[in-house]
Amino acid sequence: MCFRDRVLGIVLVFASVNNRTDAIFNFAAGWPSWQRQIPAPTGLGACGSAQVATVVLLLRLTPMDLTEAKDSMTLWNFESFSKTLYDRASQIEGQNLYNLFVVERFLPSDEFIAAVNALTVVQKGHIGELSIGGRAAELEQIMNGIILSLPLEVQMKARNFMELMDILVCLHSSLQEPPYY
Repeated sequence: MCFRDRVLGIVLVFASVNNRTDAIFNFAAGWPSWQRQIPAPTGLGACGSAQVATVVLLLRLTPMDLTEAKDSMTLWNFESFSKTLYDRASQIEGQNLYNLFVVERFLPSDEFIAAVNALTVVQKGHIGELSIGGRAAELEQIMNGIILSLPLEVQMKARNFMELMDILVCLHSSLQEPPYY
């Protein structure tokens, strides 16, 4: 085994532990890292899949909508934001039936909204504290429990909606805040 093969093995282990696929590619390609850089994704592609990015573009969401989405995710109050999404989707209807079908897959169902609204004020307060504290694992467990309590045909729509919401929050965090003077 030559020296390069040993080093490649070490790089592969290091990269897999640290989730650094760019290091694997750069080393395996034989290029120094300063000559071959893999650019970090930006824009919609940095936050999620191409299909969800298409949905965001079709809905023509504004920065104010992204702020509303972030607030809805923090407090788990999806009712008002779902109305915004349905209003935007109704504007697509006249343009293209396929686009409406794509968007409709990511809109929340009434059953999901009712299940989240059934949480008590104390439960929503605790969820808000977890959200502000950045405890995503606990929030995901709670949301998975709510989604699993729904009928099977509704679960997929709920998961798609939560994927859309996560991407909208990601997009909101990528917005530049206005300077305060």
